[in-house]
Amino acid sequence: MVASVFVAAALVSVHGPLQAAPLAAAVPGMLAIARCDAATHRIPNRLLAMTVIAFAVVALGAEIAEVRGARTALAMAGLWFGVLTLVHVLDPHLGPGDVKLGITLGLVLGWAAAVGGHGLAAAALTSAGAFVASCAATLIMESRSSASFVGTPFAPALVAATLLAAVGLGV
Repeated sequence: MVASVFVAAALVSVHGPLQAAPLAAAVPGMLAIARCDAATHRIPNRLLAMTVIAFAVVALGAEIAEVRGARTALAMAGLWFGVLTLVHVLDPHLGPGDVKLGITLGLVLGWAAAVGGHGLAAAALTSAGAFVASCAATLIMESRSSASFVGTPFAPALVAATLLAAVGLGV
């Protein structure tokens, strides 16, 4: 929970309170997803749904207050979901929970890019960087562990890379 406060504070400091509110609303769920996947190698649908709903409700309020970010967020959610679905089809080691997590990751990065004054191209490039960084982190964790690749959770690296990228988009 302490990590949630620090990440939310960083997002608010670089994006502003109203602009960062949807991002901050998603942080506790994202960190809980990472923790759950690390411990159990599963991502519960209820946790994913709660995180997306928290983001969506606060984002709707921000949109009503004239903060524009929904189009970019939705486009990035679709992009992340599509890319992770393709990876899952090509390599089933990426679980369906990770694919569904892509929706949340795309929403967060798309919103951060939009309220940071960046366009869809910057959001897509940042997403690509976050995906590559999370793959590298997972491979490093795998090389240092005695578990097989199937046993290495991907969500912790995805969440960490996404949150760092979301803070970076506001700078």
